[in-house]
Amino acid sequence: MAKKCNQIEWSPKNQSYLGLGFEQNDNCSSVCIWDLSQPNNNPSRQLNETGSCLSLAWSYETSDCLFASFENRLSLFDLRAGGDPIESLKTDYIYGFCIDPKGIFKAASFYQNQIALWDLRDYKEPVDFIEESRPIKSIQFCPSRTNRLAVLTENSPNVNVFRLEEREDKLIKEKIQYYKYYKSSFVINSFSWHSKDSNRLMATFTDLNTLKLVDLVVADYSPIGISFNENLNIALNDKVCTVQSQEIDDEIDIGEKMRQRAKNSYGIKSFKENANLLSDNKSELEIKFLWKWLEISKANEHTYFEKFSGVKSILATQPPENLTDDFNKIKREYIFKLCGWFNWSETVTKLESQGEYERAACIAMFNNGFERAIEILKNASKQTNSNEYLALTLSLMINRKGLSNKESVRVLDKISNPYLKALFAYQNDSDYNYYYSIYNDQSIKLQDRVCMAMSILSNEVK
Repeated sequence: MAKKCNQIEWSPKNQSYLGLGFEQNDNCSSVCIWDLSQPNNNPSRQLNETGSCLSLAWSYETSDCLFASFENRLSLFDLRAGGDPIESLKTDYIYGFCIDPKGIFKAASFYQNQIALWDLRDYKEPVDFIEESRPIKSIQFCPSRTNRLAVLTENSPNVNVFRLEEREDKLIKEKIQYYKYYKSSFVINSFSWHSKDSNRLMATFTDLNTLKLVDLVVADYSPIGISFNENLNIALNDKVCTVQSQEIDDEIDIGEKMRQRAKNSYGIKSFKENANLLSDNKSELEIKFLWKWLEISKANEHTYFEKFSGVKSILATQPPENLTDDFNKIKREYIFKLCGWFNWSETVTKLESQGEYERAACIAMFNNGFERAIEILKNASKQTNSNEYLALTLSLMINRKGLSNKESVRVLDKISNPYLKALFAYQNDSDYNYYYSIYNDQSIKLQDRVCMAMSILSNEVK
């Protein structure tokens, strides 16, 4: 048969049926069906179409139906009803018509740089479109997994793979990434899905006049679940892999933690209520402090600073015109308010009642409350029967004017608590930079370290 063949397709339902689509010929049909179970070299069926057949696809629902596209239309044929199409639809999307083997009512075709997505139960018009930046060369559905459409465009180094899923009567089109083991400058000539592995594509490209074959591995979502015995289960296509847990963290599972927070409307309540929903575990202290910071910022809005300003933003703010007050002092006081040091006497009393003697005494000392710090340490010594508090109290009372650096180091080496170290260092650090590493100890809360820095820095820098 001396005419160009555009497409060959085996019937997925009847493996002896072979359909061929040809270029236009005045004397012969452009769509011919061979039944290879019959000892005959001639077509067993010729459909009544003389225009060029540009693509064809067998139905996955029945062995006697196929779709074929021509120069301006898409037609459906039923071999049981003869050679005439039982339905025809006028459309521009006549190239590369293909049906999803695993989703038998989903089909696709293309025209120029646009792909039309069809629902074969009612294909009067496309249900959606995918637009590419270049003219499309070929498209193909994955034969082993539903809702996967691969697209090759002209002069492209990539095969684009789309996940097509229906969610709430809406078609979601998501491009999937994949790993490629070739230089991205090479132009892909053709591709085909692997017949069994749903995440693999084979593609060809030309390198120095040599045709080469490459394997593309498509990345995909893998559902993960934890069983009752704490084993990790990962779904990979049609297989489930199990990873046994060697060590179980005592802390509550993050999924359960998120569920409990959601039940308590975490995140949509007030800043203060959100902070109260968090525990005092080390892993939640920073986010808890953030909610508290937002609450304090909201309650102490300042006309000179942006809403919810951080310390760096406050320090970088330029003074308003015609301001006669000391703007550095205003900054310092506002930062103290945000960090809870402005009314330090109230803060210290509250901390002392909560048993945070070290922190309370330290804040008092940095606010020049020497006598209050001594009082707190005395009370701590009585409440805890600790010699450390008593020794430090005596040392501070005897050496009100400070010790030499050598003597201070000797005392500091015997103090374990970071707040007590900072308290004693501040009392004996005349230029406020000798003990920088002590003031910046990460065990001291961030807001306290900020206020210590504001207390130590010279007014010109603040």
